[in-house]
Amino acid sequence: RGSNRGRKLDMVAFDSCMAATVEALYEMRDSIGWLAGTESLMPGEGLHYRSLAQALDAASPPSPPELGEILARSFISRAEAGNVMAVFGSEHAEELAAACSRMARELHAAGREAGRLTLHRRVKMDNHGWDLESIARAALSPQGPLREVSNGPALEAAARKLLEAFKLCRSSLRRSGALASSSVGGLSIQWPEAGDYKQYLKFYKSTAFARATLWDEFLDWRELGLE
Repeated sequence: RGSNRGRKLDMVAFDSCMAATVEALYEMRDSIGWLAGTESLMPGEGLHYRSLAQALDAASPPSPPELGEILARSFISRAEAGNVMAVFGSEHAEELAAACSRMARELHAAGREAGRLTLHRRVKMDNHGWDLESIARAALSPQGPLREVSNGPALEAAARKLLEAFKLCRSSLRRSGALASSSVGGLSIQWPEAGDYKQYLKFYKSTAFARATLWDEFLDWRELGLE
């Protein structure tokens, strides 16, 4: 922020494991136009830079979303089974964060009424993060908590709003292997176990996403028993 004469970078592409998070997108919303990355493991060969270089060297270079699709397609074509690559725009990052906050509020309310909720079919991407879209879809599933709690309609509305915000932000999604038929949407949100959350609680609370949303308050209650 404040660099590049006030202009956003067109795109930031992460050649690293599990870098596609809603926290990262929100943190950089004022500095970049698009974020490309994987919420899964990055294979040793990384991104396919030849495809990117050829696209950028073309007589008519692609737009950032078009380049993101080339990046995602070339990555998945070479990646090992069970990978995902997605591209998200920052223009609607505020709306996505607001939808996450609304979801956190309703999950918190439902949990206080019904106890420690179990969201079946949410997809864990690593020890700290869960796929964000799968959380929304798990809340809407027949095995979800909607019928167990009095705020079921509000929770359903929050989950649907989160999926709508996802569609606004995402321009590309490519999946392979076991993730190809899953509800993985390409962007994770932090949801660690209690021990891990305690370890980096101070850092997480300092992120722009935590300051702007109720997600950390939900984690405080869910993992640490705080009100």
